[in-house]
Amino acid sequence: MTLIQKIVGLLVFIASMHSGYSQQLCKDQALQTIITEPIDCNENPYVLVFEDNFEQSEVNESIWSIFEGVPRDFDFIDQKAWHQKENVRIENGKLKITAEKLAEPISRSWVTNWSTDPFTTKTSNFDYTTGEIWSKQKFSHGKFEIRCKIPKGKGFFPAFWTFSGHPWNEIDIFEFWNERTFGQFDPNKLSRYHKMNLHYDNNDDGQTDNCPSKYRGPDFSTSFHVFSIVWTPYKIEWYVDGELKRISTLYYSLNGQMVDCSSLRLLEPYLLNTAFPKNPMHIIANLAIQSDDQSPDSNTPFPSFLEIDYIRYYKQMETPCKDECIEINSFEEIQSENNEYLSVISRCIHLKNGFELTHGQQLNLIASDTIIIDENILIEDGAIFDFEVNPNTCLNNIPPLKDIEIFPNPTSDKVIVTVTLSSNEFNLLDFTYDLVASNGKIIKPSSSLSQLQFEVKLKSLASGSYHLNLYYKGYPIASKVIFKE
Repeated sequence: MTLIQKIVGLLVFIASMHSGYSQQLCKDQALQTIITEPIDCNENPYVLVFEDNFEQSEVNESIWSIFEGVPRDFDFIDQKAWHQKENVRIENGKLKITAEKLAEPISRSWVTNWSTDPFTTKTSNFDYTTGEIWSKQKFSHGKFEIRCKIPKGKGFFPAFWTFSGHPWNEIDIFEFWNERTFGQFDPNKLSRYHKMNLHYDNNDDGQTDNCPSKYRGPDFSTSFHVFSIVWTPYKIEWYVDGELKRISTLYYSLNGQMVDCSSLRLLEPYLLNTAFPKNPMHIIANLAIQSDDQSPDSNTPFPSFLEIDYIRYYKQMETPCKDECIEINSFEEIQSENNEYLSVISRCIHLKNGFELTHGQQLNLIASDTIIIDENILIEDGAIFDFEVNPNTCLNNIPPLKDIEIFPNPTSDKVIVTVTLSSNEFNLLDFTYDLVASNGKIIKPSSSLSQLQFEVKLKSLASGSYHLNLYYKGYPIASKVIFKE
């Protein structure tokens, strides 16, 4: 191999380590292990259990906490930005987290290490104000999703992520911040590098293992985009506008290949991804301000906004819905592994007399038909209790979708959409689809399918990206992006 070939090979390897759809294991986070517990691969459907479309006039503070002060103590993030409620508001069906530059710095006292020492404070001057929201509930494995538009400007650090507190668990669904070229700030890279990360304090030493990845995409500040992850006990997938961008698994083969749940074998050796999170976490959206040489400059536009259309969480059903009514006498009888955050999903749920939900416990009840709550139950202050009847909850017979092909894509005229199912034992009239522009406007209302191959015309539409959404009995089962030239 020539020297040039070696250099080219090295550059290709380096580029692959930082591209989207990354499958590499961060080698310094690997720990050899043997699986000794039974493996349960869950293939049940997902159910929407938490949603805010921000259609009300004010932020719903029964489900969101609006942070005030300085939420993190890392110099490179936002010690120059004071977080306050005034910077988080709802306008025209969108949550707007606003970054403002102050005419004069303000002096405020803040906790220097909020996670370990909440009593030590110092006073600092702040040049900016901004905002951050946390879900009051914590959520475990499931699908987390946001539709939003990020701001563009030097120093902006928008993020959508999940975090647990101690022990440190974190998944960064997206982060955007300044990028450099040859060590210098590069304005041409603003809002283009989608960063994805996962953190876990595997040995409880206060330091997290982490495994980052990023890729260069379009300018995400020009329109709304949907960012999501699907987090299972064995795998995390990152999606943007329905397109898979990265996969990380809990276990890898000894040669570093991903191993999903269905391929795991008892008593065989694997590499454990020690950065893979395990505990329930809050949902967080924020617009931070970088500091020092990464701070905003005279070209940074103020005010600027992180605009959020919706935030959603879907939980995967642990067992199929039962025909009989599930009776719950106590939190402990449905609790496993000291998990204080539980969802129960079935056709019928009966919360019995004497049930108690204590401080710090959270219970979500979701049924397709009936929820019965006896009068003699106790919900303590500091407990979170939600319930919902949703007819689409128990669609246990959602058809297994193999693929959706769209050709040609991009197109200047029309596309042919081909839907492939693993079974043909379903009524086509139960399938519908719609076409939605990137700004959320419905271009084609929901229509039933007459066949699994159909035509969608786009000739009269403006150039850009459009989302083709497929539903079964009103339940979303797939989304694809069509590019109109």
